[in-house]
Order: sequence, then C-alpha cells, then structure tokens
Amino acid sequence: TIVERMAFNGEIGCHTHFGRRTAESDNLDSSPLFQKELIEQATHSLRQKGYPTLSFRGGAGFLDKHTLRILCNLNYSVDSSITPGFYTKRFDGLVIDHRRCTIWHPYYPSWKDHCQPGGSPILEVPFFKYPLLMYSNTYLKILGNISYNLKEILDNPDLALKRFRRLWEKMGSEYTIEMSWHPYNFFPNVDEKLSHLRRFLELALANDFQFWTMQR
Repeated sequence: TIVERMAFNGEIGCHTHFGRRTAESDNLDSSPLFQKELIEQATHSLRQKGYPTLSFRGGAGFLDKHTLRILCNLNYSVDSSITPGFYTKRFDGLVIDHRRCTIWHPYYPSWKDHCQPGGSPILEVPFFKYPLLMYSNTYLKILGNISYNLKEILDNPDLALKRFRRLWEKMGSEYTIEMSWHPYNFFPNVDEKLSHLRRFLELALANDFQFWTMQR
C-alpha cells in the first residue's frame, strides 16, 4: 500500500483531528480527556501495525499544554503542530491560537506554555506553509521551517527543485525546509506521482541537499 511504501522509505507520524461535538454545544471537543482518547487510539493502532510512530501533528495545527502531556506519556519525541503567529476559529468552532508563539527554530516547550522553551522532552518543530509567503522578504528572514508544496513536486519535479534551491538560498542554509503529506495526496495515479517524488529527491540529493525524517 501507499502507507507501507512511505513507511519503508520515510516515516509514518500521527495526525489527529478533534472532531466530536458535545451534547451542550456544536463546537468541537478539544478537552484533555477527549484529546487523550483520540491520540491514544490512533497511536496504538499505528504501533500495532508495526509503525514506530514517534512524531505528531495536531489536526489543523491544534496543540495546547494538555496535548504536550499526552504525547509525552505516549513516548512521542517530536511535534510539529505549531505555526507561530497563527490564529483561527474554524467553522466548526475549534480554536487554534499560536499568536504568542514566536520561535521559528526547533525547541523544547515549557509544560506551562507550549509557546515558550522549557523542560518538555518533546521537540517542537515549528511549521509554516510554503508558498503562501514565499515572496515576502520580511517573513523569509524569520522562517525556521517551511512546508514544501507537494503538488508542485508531483506536477513538475525539475521545476520544483529549481524553486526549492532558490528558496533555500533566499532563506540561508541555517534553516530547514519541511516536506510532509497525507497518503491521499498521491491519488489518483499513485505510481506516476511516486515516480515524480522519487525524481525530485534524487535530483535534490545530487545537488547536495540532505533529508531526515522528523524522528531523526
């Protein structure tokens, strides 16, 4: 399957959306108890299938101090839910508020405030979507982590690598560029899209780029 092929060459992380409405409200339930229930179910399911799942990203970027404790108790080592400065109240009522988060490089969050460095053993790798602000010099100066556009890679790997290099040179080599996706991004035409992804990675490796999984 596509998941097995990805696991063989990379990493399968846990990505959980909090989607249960309570009896009292139409808003989504993001209570600590329900977070624990969902994350535990997803984690145990993945690990029972043989995937050593140690990295996490909250659905829609949701994470709070309770999520951090749950991940620690489940022996996670990496989270990439936080988008510094981001805030939204979704149509379903879920609030994602990272406005107080201003750190763009990886850090270990505080137990009391996930936006600040502290004593948690969970490495936070801040997340930012490319190419939303790729032409904004102000933002490019402070980005610590950029998520690369998978569609661009799958449509034209050669052109994507040229833009990838320009972005890297613009940012400076001290930054990282994150690549992540869902399995459904490869449908339809799985083999063709995997072939384009493979070409992109081979071209990048030949041009002195290095790649790591989130766990590494």
